[in-house]
Amino acid sequence: MIEVVKFKITGVTPVLMNSSKGIELAGAKIKTQVFPTVEEDAESGVYRLPNKHLYLLGASFHGATIKGGCLGKRIGKSGARTLAKAGFFVSEPECPLVHSTTGKPITKYEVFVITVIVNNARIPRGRALVRDWATTLVGEVDTSVLGSDAANIILELMNYGGKIDGVGDWRPEKKGPYGRFSAELI
Repeated sequence: MIEVVKFKITGVTPVLMNSSKGIELAGAKIKTQVFPTVEEDAESGVYRLPNKHLYLLGASFHGATIKGGCLGKRIGKSGARTLAKAGFFVSEPECPLVHSTTGKPITKYEVFVITVIVNNARIPRGRALVRDWATTLVGEVDTSVLGSDAANIILELMNYGGKIDGVGDWRPEKKGPYGRFSAELI
């Protein structure tokens, strides 16, 4: 049986955004040796809804739950990753960001600058950095796969994945300190 569940996700550390559209734009400019400013680079990688609210991809939280959250874990006699892949799905592709304490939609970000090497040259790159963030993730759990306590099982895996994998650019999975989160059922 499929149950709809909602998770409140709260950032433990700031998150860095770098959407694939930004990578494509920056790649095109690098080939022509015209580099964007760090502000343009950050803006090109931001996830923004038509109403100007920033968001993160629901798939990012799903990935952190499945990959990092299931690391070495078992559900009964089966591997947690196999069962979680079959029994947990994200219902909404975008998760709008709100301020973690005020609950107001986030529309602005700081520009985080880091130097990277491209074609043996050091160039500054900009990323959108969001502090004090939270969001709601709507998903579905299949109790026929995960059992009657499916929502709590996914919650445990999601919290573990939020520590180990995280979301966004330069997250723990990629040896960075950003994008860690915690989750609770709502």
